Amino acid sequence: QMYISSGVDHFASGRGDSGWGCGYRNCQMVCSYLMYFKEYKSRLFQGTGFIPTIPGLQNWIEKAWAKGIDKQGALQLGNSVYNTDKWIGTSEICSLFELFGIKTEIMDFFTPNRGGNKELVNWVWNYYSKSTAAKSAFIPPLYLQHEGHSRTIVGVHKRLRTNEVRLLVFDPIHDGKKLKKDITVSRRIDLFSVPVSRFCHQAYQIIMIKGMNKSTS
Repeated sequence: QMYISSGVDHFASGRGDSGWGCGYRNCQMVCSYLMYFKEYKSRLFQGTGFIPTIPGLQNWIEKAWAKGIDKQGALQLGNSVYNTDKWIGTSEICSLFELFGIKTEIMDFFTPNRGGNKELVNWVWNYYSKSTAAKSAFIPPLYLQHEGHSRTIVGVHKRLRTNEVRLLVFDPIHDGKKLKKDITVSRRIDLFSVPVSRFCHQAYQIIMIKGMNKSTS
């Protein structure tokens, strides 16, 4: 049993952003899904119709700060990220979307023990299964952050024999060509199928796309 956000493009980290660019790459992944919907495409990046490079995203984040969005977050990063290798996280991603009138919500999850974060996995299962049951055509991927890294949740699946739930996760550190081959040729999902036991960091944050404001700022 599987539920997915169809049409998400995988963006891999390159030599130029290895070790610090995951936030930008996951932002690009989420945007790749939103671009399939004309109402979002017309707003994102002023309707240009394409997803910016990392310097381009950095420029948009600074434009969001210049409009007074997340002043505290801007101060923490010295009001500057353009042409730097500064890490970004959920606050900066949400600021970027707010600039274009896209509503977001940050969900916090804390891991209680070494068995993995079951609350997070169950929440994601409900997010996808309930949206699918409601026959929603709009099920955006989820930006997933933990200390030191971020990834993009693109779906969830349950093994019927064991009822084990695993998350389908695109990771910028994965080789894009190998990932594509596994999915399209080998029909394997091992590379991006993540069991609950691997969600063992102390805390996680998820960004959920909640819709659009009536008008942009």
